[in-house]
Amino acid sequence: MPNEVKHNYPFENEIVVEIDGKQHKHWQSYDIDSDFLIPADAFHFTVGLPSGSDVPDFSGQEVKVMINGETVLTGIVDTVNHTLRKGERTFSLNGRDRAAILVDCSAPITNVKGLTLLAAVKKIVEPLGITAVMLKAEHNPTLDKVDIDVGETAWSAIMKCANSAGLHCWFDVKGVLIVGGADYRSPPVATLCAMKSGKKNNVSEVNLTYDTSNRYSDVTFLGQKHGREGDKNKNDLKWAYRDPEMTIFKPKTVVLGDVENLEALKKQAKKQISDWIL
Repeated sequence: MPNEVKHNYPFENEIVVEIDGKQHKHWQSYDIDSDFLIPADAFHFTVGLPSGSDVPDFSGQEVKVMINGETVLTGIVDTVNHTLRKGERTFSLNGRDRAAILVDCSAPITNVKGLTLLAAVKKIVEPLGITAVMLKAEHNPTLDKVDIDVGETAWSAIMKCANSAGLHCWFDVKGVLIVGGADYRSPPVATLCAMKSGKKNNVSEVNLTYDTSNRYSDVTFLGQKHGREGDKNKNDLKWAYRDPEMTIFKPKTVVLGDVENLEALKKQAKKQISDWIL
C-alpha cells in the first residue's frame, strides 16, 4: 500500500542523514515518499544555514536515512540546492533509493533464457553495482524467454523477469534488491491514530479515497507464446477474471506478449490484478 512519511516539523523525532560516515541532523523539514508500485522512493531534506556556513556538494553520494535510530531508506543524493534570498539561506538534499540506478540506466545487452529468476536478475543488475539481491518466493523458476530491448532500462528488464513469475521487485530499507511478492501476513510496523477526541493522534492530516478507476468487472487476458519448430499453430492463450463485488459492468481486455503457457499467463494476470487492487 502506498505510504508517505511527510512532516513540516520533526515532532521531536531525531532525523539523521548519514553521508560518508558523517551524520547530519536538525533538519527544518523533511519529506520521504514510499510506494510499492513506484520503483524509486524519494526523499527531500531542508535546513536553514547561518551566513558564514560552507555549502557541501553531496550529489551522487550514497546516503542512509534514519529516524530515531532506525534506518528507513538507503539511497543516493540526486541534487543539492543552495538557495539565497534576502535575509535567508537554505540548503536542501533531494534523492531516491538505490532503485534510481536501475531506473536511470539501460540494461546490459544480455540473454536470460535458461537462467533461474534470481540468476537472471543478478545478471542484469550486478554490472550496475547492485550486488545485494534476495529472492523472497516459494519457487525460483527457470525463465524460458524474456525479451530485453536495446536501451531498455534495467528496472524494466528485471520487472519483466519478475512479472513472468507473477512476482515484483523492490528495495528494502538497507538497499537490498528483493524479488518476491507482498507478504500481507507480516505484522504492521506502525499504527496511525486519528481519534475524534484528538487523544493519541500521531498524524497531521488524513485523506481517505475510494477509487474504482482501476477496477473492472470482467478482465480477459490474452497471450501468445513464441513459436517453436513443430508447433501446430495453436498457441493462443486466454484466461478470464470476474470481480463478483463490482456493481457495474466495466470490461477490459489485456494482451500479454510472449507468454510461455497458460500457467504463466495466469501468474502475470494475477500480478496485474493485485497491482490494481493495491
